[in-house]
Amino acid sequence: FSSLEEHRYHETLVHPVMLSQVNPKKVLILGGGESLAAREVLKHPSVTQIDIVDLDTNIFELAQNNKTFIEINHNAASHPKVNLITEDAFTFLGSNTTQYDVVISDLPDPNSEATAKLYTKQFFMLAKRALTPNGCFITQAGEIYFSNTAYSCIVNTMRTVFPHISELHSYVPSFGDWGFVIASSAAPNFNYKNAAVFDQTKHLSESAFTTLFQMPLDIKVIETRINSLDNPIILSYFIEDWQRWKPDLVGSGI
Repeated sequence: FSSLEEHRYHETLVHPVMLSQVNPKKVLILGGGESLAAREVLKHPSVTQIDIVDLDTNIFELAQNNKTFIEINHNAASHPKVNLITEDAFTFLGSNTTQYDVVISDLPDPNSEATAKLYTKQFFMLAKRALTPNGCFITQAGEIYFSNTAYSCIVNTMRTVFPHISELHSYVPSFGDWGFVIASSAAPNFNYKNAAVFDQTKHLSESAFTTLFQMPLDIKVIETRINSLDNPIILSYFIEDWQRWKPDLVGSGI
């Protein structure tokens, strides 16, 4: 992330899905070990528990003890409401028995076999199981213009699991026009009017909130195959998308 603009990403990742709930209490963050998403979640006073699941113990160490990280995350990693859990997100969801009002997936792009599984139908089914009946799930969904096929695959795969899907996006200068997808079993009711959280945000405001859900005319969800554990097709889509725009980066660990 870039400390100059990460608030654009994290405010969009967190506040729309939090405002889909009335007084959300339990929140699960998958990834996000640097605790920037947790920083935003803590701006909602109804929250009593934030579980952060990240595979990287080093990022937790930085989030809690590195001066620069602490300044950026406002010491969220050491907040008494926050629990740091070192585990693979897929494995955690497989054994989890807690139900959360909000589940936030802040995981890496599907640029490898290991990360492609985090956007499969099976993963989304586990995320759905972790929600309360009216709870909402959000995932970051990558760059929506340069990687539109991979983005479309995420949306299409989520539609096979959740009856209600909302697409949204935010421009993050270092990364591009970034997509997010909110999913739920019950139709979300976004309680953004006069929301107190906008007194604490740098990017989002009440008037800007609805523009997040206005997708550009040249961004369309196209037909794709469904991403699954036995057929992680999103990896091919991701590589092909970036090959089209940045052929020099393919094969170099993008």
